[in-house]
Amino acid sequence: MFIFQEKKRLAGEAKYNFFSLSALAIDGITSFSVKPLRLITILGFICFFLALFMGGYSIISYFYLKNVPGWASLFISIYFLGGIQLLSIGILGNISEKFTKKQNNALSFILKKKRIEFIGKVKKMNVMLNLFQHRIGER
Repeated sequence: MFIFQEKKRLAGEAKYNFFSLSALAIDGITSFSVKPLRLITILGFICFFLALFMGGYSIISYFYLKNVPGWASLFISIYFLGGIQLLSIGILGNISEKFTKKQNNALSFILKKKRIEFIGKVKKMNVMLNLFQHRIGER
């Protein structure tokens, strides 16, 4: 357990309200990880297969158990459409993640290339400076 004493703010007031802090927290959780995207994709698969399972169960129960009509179509449509939506969001998220990774790799390649060019120019300038100093020293 840590004991922490809050100190009074020296100047002004905090500009963050509850919604700004919540947005910052969500951004912090989702921006450095692809796990939420993968979790959404898996949840979409689960809902989709649950809808298929419930469809099979409702067909069997319609012929053998004589349940109340109407409940199956409602639940199946909710789970099916929800599963498809979650699955679509997860797939789009994974695609955008791959584009972002490719773009970051291209950007790092460009930066490395420019750095190598810059280092080459600095080395040439050092060689020229050394020659110039050597010639001045000869006089």
